[in-house]
Amino acid sequence: MKLNKIVFMSAAMAGSLWGLTASAQIFTYNPGDLFVAFRTTTGPNDLVVDIGSSSTYQGGGGPFTISGVNASTLTSTFGGLDGIYWSVFGYASDNALFTSSPRGDINTQTDPTPSAPVSGQEAVISKMGAILGAAVNNGTALSSSQVLINSSLNLGSRLSYSIGVASLAGANQPGNFRNTWISVENFTGTGFAASGAPDVSDLYQNEPGNPLTTSGTYLGNFSLGNDGSLTFNPVPEPNTFALMGAGMFALTFMRRIGRRN
Repeated sequence: MKLNKIVFMSAAMAGSLWGLTASAQIFTYNPGDLFVAFRTTTGPNDLVVDIGSSSTYQGGGGPFTISGVNASTLTSTFGGLDGIYWSVFGYASDNALFTSSPRGDINTQTDPTPSAPVSGQEAVISKMGAILGAAVNNGTALSSSQVLINSSLNLGSRLSYSIGVASLAGANQPGNFRNTWISVENFTGTGFAASGAPDVSDLYQNEPGNPLTTSGTYLGNFSLGNDGSLTFNPVPEPNTFALMGAGMFALTFMRRIGRRN
């Protein structure tokens, strides 16, 4: 009888510990991952979502939806989809930078972003790394890929996205990781949820270089829909263009044969 009671109590304790472990959320990421971050000028928290390895966004292919970004998460964090600033960013071990560039016209691609020398890109990487460090050490994890960072974190060892993305040149140039070079943030504005039109931002990969001669490589674009979904539209792979060209050539050839017949 005693043995059965001990076994029962042990099982109950193990179950309780498992429940605590399972319910605890820890934000984790791997080097080279990209992130999408959201903030408002009034909200107490920033939302940062790990959207996977940068290699996922370099390989072409078809459009795909980003997990971890939806209307429910955005609304519970910010109270709605209006008035949200957002951007995509990340870096690789070779000092390559990944940043987004918001489109003024959703149908027109932005100009490629200029690169910077190693020291300049390292400065941006340091700021991004501090944001992710704050996410791991001071954030409130919603899952292994989603975390809230309090926007009141200072410029010391901790750094919120709101502070880290701000321009060093002053409040008249908001949304800059790169000081006066380029704005990385898009803005949903007022009435976004009811507008039906998405926000579109282009993704560029910048290797270190002279900003006068070296520009970023266009990898595709992110589209934030008014339903809260985030979609990535990659640049087709070169062999896709080749197949399209071959198909068009074959179609033209068949048409000519048909006309002769």
